[in-house]
Amino acid sequence: AEVEVAGVGVRAVAESAEGEPAVVEFAGGAGGALGESAGVEFAGGAGGDPAGVESVGVESAVRDPAGVESAEVESAGGAPVGSWESAAGSLRALPADAAMRWAALLSSLGVDSADQVDAVDLRALKFSGELARAVSWLLREAPELLAGDLAALADRRLRELARSSPAGRTAEDLLTFVAGLRSGGGLAVDDVAVVSAQLADLREREPDLDDPAPFFSGLGVAKMLGVEPGPELGEAMDWLVDLRAAEGPLDAGDAAARLRDWWAERAVE
Repeated sequence: AEVEVAGVGVRAVAESAEGEPAVVEFAGGAGGALGESAGVEFAGGAGGDPAGVESVGVESAVRDPAGVESAEVESAGGAPVGSWESAAGSLRALPADAAMRWAALLSSLGVDSADQVDAVDLRALKFSGELARAVSWLLREAPELLAGDLAALADRRLRELARSSPAGRTAEDLLTFVAGLRSGGGLAVDDVAVVSAQLADLREREPDLDDPAPFFSGLGVAKMLGVEPGPELGEAMDWLVDLRAAEGPLDAGDAAARLRDWWAERAVE
């Protein structure tokens, strides 16, 4: 069967031990959720490695806005992107979480950059808004973490990841997703444990990590700098957000002094 979903074409073909074609279906439950099993149903069984099925091939074409098809590449584990082998291990390694499993499946089809995420209309899969936001977030943030040494992540980056998490999600979910993709691809996950401990410590020190309170209100900053609401005030508020990510909580006096110093330097420039 072939399914066209917002620029992602998927063809799944399986051969049985006798050489006869078998049905392979990427199953979707209510709200677009993958099933309680590994998320893939085979004729005659669900999840796991079905008896009598020797191989499964999945061909995919992910088109960018210009209509150019992506070239076939290999996943970190060596299986071609878009193959059952590139998705099965990750699906089995992940918890029974619809967003993580859908994100893993789309990642196996080569949806692993911001442009490609934008090109996929998740609403076509009947996702709820919450599920679509979670899947998009995982797909956008995971590539950097999959390729890097997580043990080297600075507190600033962890604060940014926590702040970027959509409602109902945390940076811990993202690390769980990355660990599942790595484990499924046969890659090391030792650094995931290291950064998870770092994140737990940071969360203990900064309870508002996911939604940090601003140092000052917009009106307070406007009064402090002597500006009217507008682009300059917006720039100052953005600078304070960046300061919070870089250094964490500061007392009001220190934050105000840093803001005034930055504003003075900006005026000179």
